[in-house]
Amino acid sequence: MDERIMYDRMTWPEAKERIPKAKAVIVSLGSVEEHGYHLPLCTDNVLGSTLAAGIAERTNSLLLPVMPFGQVWSTRDFPGSISLSEETMVRVLTDVALSLRHHGARNIIFHSGHMGNQSAMKAAARRLYDRYDMKNVWYFCYTDYVKLSEGIMEAPLWRGSGMHAAEIETSMMLAAAPEFCHMERAVSDYPEGCEEMNYRCMPWTEFTQTGALGDPTVSTAEKGRVYTEKLIEHMSDIINRLLE
Repeated sequence: MDERIMYDRMTWPEAKERIPKAKAVIVSLGSVEEHGYHLPLCTDNVLGSTLAAGIAERTNSLLLPVMPFGQVWSTRDFPGSISLSEETMVRVLTDVALSLRHHGARNIIFHSGHMGNQSAMKAAARRLYDRYDMKNVWYFCYTDYVKLSEGIMEAPLWRGSGMHAAEIETSMMLAAAPEFCHMERAVSDYPEGCEEMNYRCMPWTEFTQTGALGDPTVSTAEKGRVYTEKLIEHMSDIINRLLE
């Protein structure tokens, strides 16, 4: 990773010069939550940081250090998971964005390695738009991840879109941080009878014991490398096009 993209590594005179010149400042979000028997609690922080760094390098942007806690209501009952309320996240993101505007940021990008943060990112962007007339706030999280997985991943996604601690995330972790992966513990898990998820909130402990939704056993580092690069390129292309 190019150290020059790291926002917090700058001195204040460097920040004064570089923040207004950067295409955007990326606010990287993650979570501390369960990821099955085989992946660590920091999975979303590792993957979120990896993706955000790649995007920053390809878009002439600066990258904030990952905000490690997120909204993990669904997995909060698994030991180790730490969950913030959505309102807490919205307030924090709003304050961060206002600070960045104060220092001359041209665009602000909320990027999350955890899908549970998406509603908070959007709510914060709406608040910044309505209260502070900030129309330069964008948000990204595994954009078009299902389509991009075609031809790379082989296991079906749980309920057509579920990838939590399954082949996609596990392959990406094998590429990014193999030392944290315990593949001898990985098990395939496709919980059934979850139709009511579409109509009411359900903590995941109501339907899965493993916390991995899909099949991580077919994961490989090579799949992860190819897929990670594809995701980074896809989101970078969108950002470069939107912010021209």
